[in-house]
Amino acid sequence: MQLTSLEIAGIVCVWLAAAASATSSIVTNKMIDEINRTRARDNVLSHNSFGLVKYWRISREYGQANPNGKLRVVQIGANALAFIGWVGLAVCLWRAFDTAAAR
Repeated sequence: MQLTSLEIAGIVCVWLAAAASATSSIVTNKMIDEINRTRARDNVLSHNSFGLVKYWRISREYGQANPNGKLRVVQIGANALAFIGWVGLAVCLWRAFDTAAAR
C-alpha cells in the first residue's frame, strides 16, 4: 500500500501540531518560572492548570517583568505553527472524507 500525498500531508500536519503544542507548553512553563522568581514564596503561579485567562495573565505578567524577553515571541510562533498544523489536519481529513464519500 502506497501513501497518497493527502495522507503524507496529514501525517506532517499532525507532527507539526504536536511538536509546536509541546514547545508552546514548555515555553509557557519557563515563563511561569520567570514570573515566580520575582514573586514572594506564598504568591507563586501554579504549573498545574491552564486556561485562556491564565494564559493571558502569564503573557501580561511576563511582558511586564521582562520587556525584552524572547520567550513570548517563541510562544507566539509555536502557537501559530500549532494552529497551522491543526487547521491543515482538519483540511486533510475533510478532503479525505469528501473523496471517500464521492466514490
